[in-house]
Amino acid sequence: MGNRRSGGRPLTNDKLQDACAQLWLDLRHAAATLPSLIVTGCGGGEGVSTIAFSLGGAALRIGSSRVLVIDASPSSNGLSETLASGSGRGLRQFQVSDPDLIGLIKPIAAGYDLLPIGAGGRATLPSDQDLSLLQARALESYDVVIWDVPPVTDSIEAKRLITLFGNVVLVTETDRTPCAQVIAALDEIRALSAEPLAVLRNRAARAVFGFGTRRD
Repeated sequence: MGNRRSGGRPLTNDKLQDACAQLWLDLRHAAATLPSLIVTGCGGGEGVSTIAFSLGGAALRIGSSRVLVIDASPSSNGLSETLASGSGRGLRQFQVSDPDLIGLIKPIAAGYDLLPIGAGGRATLPSDQDLSLLQARALESYDVVIWDVPPVTDSIEAKRLITLFGNVVLVTETDRTPCAQVIAALDEIRALSAEPLAVLRNRAARAVFGFGTRRD
């Protein structure tokens, strides 16, 4: 899958792709089933969208036939702006009364699609009923669905998605995310009766993943 660019910079690179491939293998080993995954951060700027995109590419290379990445960040059109600029319709437009998912999808590469956030001024996502239907429809057509969501500590929408679907990867930035902020994010996730499958320290000199983060 070719690298897309944002502002002249590669959206991903070979080292990141290799690290995400290893992470994907570890995630598949850690979870009995992994049809969908939520990628979130602690406070913004940790590279969540890039990790979500790269995990989708890793899933595709390792054996999944079709992968869908969903941009679910209402206040930050990262993936949508980079990969589907000008898309008027997307996640915001999906609803039970008009459940046309295929008409909202933007192809990125063979077997790899994006559901952009879609135009609209509202800062909220569709209802829980709409989101649950969307997930069910997506899993009818895709092997893997990856949600790119806002920071869990700052976003009601992130909390809604984690409550609905679970399977969380928490992304932190090695030199910038304070330990207290990571702990607060983990506590938020556990308060939603979910458990992070992995904590990823992004922008480290080498890939650093954490598993088995449950505290007794």
